[in-house]
Amino acid sequence: SDVVYVASSDYPDKVFAVPKKSIEGLFIKDPNDLRSKRLFDFGETGVTKIDAKKGDKELKLERGEGSMWTFVKPPYGIAGFESEPEEKKKDPFHKAPPAAPVTGGVKGLLNNIMAIRVEEETDFVPLGKSPAAYGVEAGKEAMRIDITSAQDKKDMVETLLVGDKAPNRAGGVFYYARLESDHGVMQISSKWLDPIFKALSDPGELRSRDIAAFDPKLVNAVVLKDDKTETQFFRPEEKAEPKLPMMQPGQDWLMVLGADKEKKKEKASDLAVSQLIVQVLGKKAIVKFDDGAKDDLKKKEAEWGLNPRVAEVAVFINAIDKDVKAEKKDEKKDEKKDEKKDEPKKDAIPALKKDAPAEVTLTIGTADKDDKTVVHVRRTLKDGTQTYFTVK
Repeated sequence: SDVVYVASSDYPDKVFAVPKKSIEGLFIKDPNDLRSKRLFDFGETGVTKIDAKKGDKELKLERGEGSMWTFVKPPYGIAGFESEPEEKKKDPFHKAPPAAPVTGGVKGLLNNIMAIRVEEETDFVPLGKSPAAYGVEAGKEAMRIDITSAQDKKDMVETLLVGDKAPNRAGGVFYYARLESDHGVMQISSKWLDPIFKALSDPGELRSRDIAAFDPKLVNAVVLKDDKTETQFFRPEEKAEPKLPMMQPGQDWLMVLGADKEKKKEKASDLAVSQLIVQVLGKKAIVKFDDGAKDDLKKKEAEWGLNPRVAEVAVFINAIDKDVKAEKKDEKKDEKKDEKKDEPKKDAIPALKKDAPAEVTLTIGTADKDDKTVVHVRRTLKDGTQTYFTVK
């Protein structure tokens, strides 16, 4: 029959005839039909931390400002947000095909995690057994993926626990898994998990080839050192944005030479300092990373010309000592009252804040003994993380 009879609590004394098709959706043959096949529910732009663990391997990444990601574990420094397709020579006779979608770096890893899913309703495991029966008991799982994202100014953590391999499974390798917030267990194909396994096995593939990552517009101090001299560059005043978009804002960099009481300042070349900052950023400039145990790398510093160093450059943001500027203003007020003040006191020499940490410090060594075209560098980030690599 295409008609069924129903009763309503609103009308307990009446019976209604309704088309059978209109209520077929109420009859659920399998509760798994209501379960979401997509496991994670986060937006890539809101993610602030990624933490994946498998055995003794751990990959932990944290987002800084914008799309700047850094390694927490292992301590590799700056992570690449996304990979770029290799440049190919243009053929004037053929139209270039569209660029392949960007899937590398941290962005690619996030996309792979978001893609993890259940393929079929039959991959949901019937309820009845405890998570421990499938190796997905919290704290005893084979692999754990924690994704932290900011929602309504609060950190929300989504966790996937991956356990044992599903036995006697056709169609490839499958693993038991469950969300930590849900007791429901499912089987996940290894094709969704392999990219995460790979990232844990070789986290270095996620490293950025850029030497540094900071906003060059915010830099207001740069310090250059070699074995004999130190030169400081300061941009003490913020300049107004230009009225015309094609114009560049003035910077007025100052150069401070000498040490202690012998310090003197001169006007620096804005173009030269700007080019120096671009060199420190070093877009895609890293040729090869030098990895190893911390003690072993320290032992190689002498061989690489890093101890003693050849040169050093440090870049600072918001590092100018404001007290120096305030003192300068006070002195100007006093000068109006007493014109016999010493003339040199009119222009205070800018200085760094005491113990101001550099955004990045590059220690420059010597050319590699086997490849004279590259030079050894030790990079120290603001948090103290050190990385060794070579650049042209």
